[in-house]
Amino acid sequence: MSKKIRLLAKLMRSGEFSRSAEAEEAVRKGRVTVDGKPATNPQHSVKANATVSINDRPIEPVAFTYVILDKQKGMVCQKTDKERNVYEVISSIEEIDPKTRASLFCVGRLDRDTEGLLIITNDGQLEKLLTKGKRIIKIYAVVTDASVTDDDVAALLKGVQVTDDDTGKAFFVKAVAIKRLGEKQIEIGIDEGRKRQIKKMLEALGNHVVSLRRVGIGKMRIESLNFDGKRYLIARKQDLKF
Repeated sequence: MSKKIRLLAKLMRSGEFSRSAEAEEAVRKGRVTVDGKPATNPQHSVKANATVSINDRPIEPVAFTYVILDKQKGMVCQKTDKERNVYEVISSIEEIDPKTRASLFCVGRLDRDTEGLLIITNDGQLEKLLTKGKRIIKIYAVVTDASVTDDDVAALLKGVQVTDDDTGKAFFVKAVAIKRLGEKQIEIGIDEGRKRQIKKMLEALGNHVVSLRRVGIGKMRIESLNFDGKRYLIARKQDLKF
């Protein structure tokens, strides 16, 4: 059986579009064909070896690329012209050509106020591994407003109830590991990636996060990486061990 891939993913891998909305619009306007036939839905799956064309010009995938970023506070992970974003860093990397830059996306976004490890790639399989596959632990260094007590640690490991900002639904989340760094400092490991999860977990205990930094993803630790004075490094897939 031939492997399949979503048409949208194949279009984005070409580097012809910087935003998925642009690729979706191209499909809607009849500019995209698959094996010579007009495409109708960017979410449909197509054969991985299918010939996809834009305006009758066949597209080719760009090479898989992996960027590890030490994200700064105040940057967003969305492609936008309205705020400082991580793609400004990507655009400054001369080793990456424009088409490849356009194909890159963040895997597991960080909030505007959260710093630290962020992987930016065009490898959809890696995204599935880190966000939808086996639960890979992400480690965060947290500074809190108030002291974190032994009871707080126990509650975080057992699980606390938080509310989803978008749906208003309540659900339980828990830490899988906690390490004390100080009276108001902990390292917390989670194997989920819900929106504002750690901040909400501390808020559920009547505490607040002052600063949040992702320092680990699986076996990768930020202090073991050699950024050589830059905010990023270009990695090989075999170096990404989770």
